[in-house]
Amino acid sequence: RSFLFIALAAGLFVMLLYMPTFAQSHLNFEGIPITGQVDNFVTKLNAKGYERTGETREFVYMKGIFMDKEVMLTVVYTPVTKTVWKVLVEFGVESCWSSLKESYFRYKDIYARKYGEPLSVECFSGEYYDGHGYELEALSYGECSYTSSYDTLNGLIRVEMFDSGCIWIHYIDNAGAALMNNEASDDE
Repeated sequence: RSFLFIALAAGLFVMLLYMPTFAQSHLNFEGIPITGQVDNFVTKLNAKGYERTGETREFVYMKGIFMDKEVMLTVVYTPVTKTVWKVLVEFGVESCWSSLKESYFRYKDIYARKYGEPLSVECFSGEYYDGHGYELEALSYGECSYTSSYDTLNGLIRVEMFDSGCIWIHYIDNAGAALMNNEASDDE
């Protein structure tokens, strides 16, 4: 009997210890779990000050303030159940390489402090190189890649320079991405 009691108590202790991990099974954006019906998710973003600007079949576009900057958001949801699985944050276009590079490394550092060192690719290819004056051209031609990925327990966060000269931050929920893949394969 005492063995059974100890085993049950130990099991309860382990369950209580890990309950916060089980309870939070989704990646968060602005404190909001990236999951659930798109309209509910958008309502929660509205409460945080984001404004809906449009939508298509699988995207809702919003604008607002993120990290003290005006940004555009793309909320991505699955085609069948309309479950949110990704949030894309798009910062404004930078007109010079040094500003873009500074922004990239600032956001990379912010996320590294929270999630640890990322897996990063920061390079030029072809005839382009950092410091030659044509970095933005290289980026627009796909000859430059600056990307840092943070693999978290519940999803992936990726900071990248986009070819138009702006920073994108992707928040991709693991469970939602799996649902998206299932719905996409069922659709074929």
